Amino acid sequence: MNLKHDKLKILITGEALFRSQGYHSTGINEILKASGVSKGSFYNYFSSKEDFALQVVDLYGTETGKIIRDSLNRPQANHVGRIRSFAQKMIAVNASENGEKGCLVYNFSFEMAAQNQAIAQRLNYHLEKWIDLIEPVVKAGQEAGEITNRFSARELAMMIHTAINGAAGRMKIHNSIQPIQQMLDMILALIKA
Repeated sequence: MNLKHDKLKILITGEALFRSQGYHSTGINEILKASGVSKGSFYNYFSSKEDFALQVVDLYGTETGKIIRDSLNRPQANHVGRIRSFAQKMIAVNASENGEKGCLVYNFSFEMAAQNQAIAQRLNYHLEKWIDLIEPVVKAGQEAGEITNRFSARELAMMIHTAINGAAGRMKIHNSIQPIQQMLDMILALIKA
């Protein structure tokens, strides 16, 4: 038995269920059935549903951070183009899921942040890490004269990230990528110097 593989399998299964159903609508028994892992094995890896959710958030946060980093890492593009690349990657991910699942961190922030301080802190940790990845691109764009200096690089990075995820929520409502694509065009026009 590959314990590391089993734990990862449970986390990936939980991520999919949490993203599509939410925290409260997803039970441990459902996770066990979907992952094919016994209750005893589950509790060898996780002390509680909360502990499991925190580890799912960490996995999702780390993987999403890699996607953000990779999509921003286009040295041949100007800085606004790098931000467009990042946003288009997020659009593509959401479109591939028909806009049905959205971002686990944002979904949990609406469902759990006011109810569970540990989960709220972990969500914020990952949001800040993602913004940390966007900020230097914005700053370099400001220094190159491509992006406005009316706001700090941090403020613009937060706005860009928040707008993309807010539009992803609208995408779920409309079952269309049009809201997120429209938001992207507007944001990029607003941040240009």
